[in-house]
Amino acid sequence: MKDFSKISSLSFSQSLKHSLSFGSRHILIGNGFSIALKDIFSYRSLYEKADFRKLPVDVRKIFEKYETEDFEKVMNLISHAKEVIGCLGYKKEAEQLDSYHHRVRDALVSTLAKIHPPFPNAIAENTENVDQKYQACGEFLKSFDKLYTTNYDLILYWAIMRGGIKCDDGFNRKNPQGKLYWNKEQLAKQKLYYLHGALHLFNDGLHVEKKAFAKEKTPIHKQITQALKKSQFPLFVSEGKSQDKLMKIKRVPYLSSCLESLGQLEGALFTYGFSFSPGDFHILDTIMHSKIRALYIGVRGTLKQKKYRELKAYIAQAASNARNKRLEIYSYDIQSTNVWGKQMSEESIDITRERT
Repeated sequence: MKDFSKISSLSFSQSLKHSLSFGSRHILIGNGFSIALKDIFSYRSLYEKADFRKLPVDVRKIFEKYETEDFEKVMNLISHAKEVIGCLGYKKEAEQLDSYHHRVRDALVSTLAKIHPPFPNAIAENTENVDQKYQACGEFLKSFDKLYTTNYDLILYWAIMRGGIKCDDGFNRKNPQGKLYWNKEQLAKQKLYYLHGALHLFNDGLHVEKKAFAKEKTPIHKQITQALKKSQFPLFVSEGKSQDKLMKIKRVPYLSSCLESLGQLEGALFTYGFSFSPGDFHILDTIMHSKIRALYIGVRGTLKQKKYRELKAYIAQAASNARNKRLEIYSYDIQSTNVWGKQMSEESIDITRERT
C-alpha cells in the first residue's frame, strides 16, 4: 500500500499511461460527473426545487436544524433516530420515522425527475454545443472497459448513446413480454452498472425493467414522469446509511450483481466525481477487497491539499483493513480531463463538498 504522503499528482493523460501496466482499466462515476455538465444535479439545486409542502413539518425542521440541503444526510439522521426510538420500545414512533424516511426518498426522486433535462439535446442551448459535449464525453469514456456509476440521472446513459460507445448494460427483450428486462445471462458481456439504480430502471419484484425510447417511441423522461403519477417509483438506493444501502442492494439481484462485479475487478480503477462519503462505505469496502491493482482518485488539484486530509485518512483506514494488500493508490487532477469539452469552473466539482 502506498504512503499517501508520497503520492504525486498526475494529469489525466499521465494517469492513463501510468495505468497501462496494470492491464484493464475501469471507472467509477459519481454525482460530480453530472454536476460538471449541469449544476442542477447538486443537492443545493435539488433542495431549492423540491416541493416541501408535500413533506411533514417535522421533516422540514430537520433540514433547517442541521443546516443541510443533502437529502441523504437527512435520511441518515432519520434512520439513526428510528434505531434509537426502536431500542427504547417506541414502536409506533419508529414506524412514523420509517414513513418520514420513505417520504424524503420519494421527494428526492420526484424532484430529480422534475428538474431533469427532458431529452438528450436539452443539456445545452444549441445543437452544436450538444454534439461537442457528447463527443468529448464519448472520447473520455472510451478509455475504460467497464463503467460503474452511483448516479440516478440519465446523463451517462445519453452520453453512451450519443458518444458512440459500445456498452452492453445487460438488458434485452428476450422474454415473452418483449420488455427490456435485465438478463443475468448477459453478465459476461455487461459493461455498464448502475450500482444504486437509476431513474429509468424499475423493479416489479420479479424483473428490473429499463425504460427506453427505441420501441415505445415515447421519451424516457416522459415515461418516468408518467410512472411517478401512478405512484410507480424507479429503482433507487438512496438510504442514508451505507449498511442500509447494502441491505437493499442484496435484496435486488440486479443491484447485488453490479456490486459483485465491482468486487471482482482486476487491473486499474479510476474515479470521477465520486465523494467516498461514509454513506457509500460499502463501495469503498468492495474496492478494498477486490483484485484491483491500482486506484486513481480524481480530485481537484492534489491529495496533498489540506481539504483532502479527512478523505485521505478515511481511505487509509479502509485500506489498512483491506484484504487487497497489493492495491496502489494514486490521484489525478480532474481539471485535466475536460470530460464535457470544456475547462471546469471553480464551482463545478469538489468532492470534499459532497461528503457527509
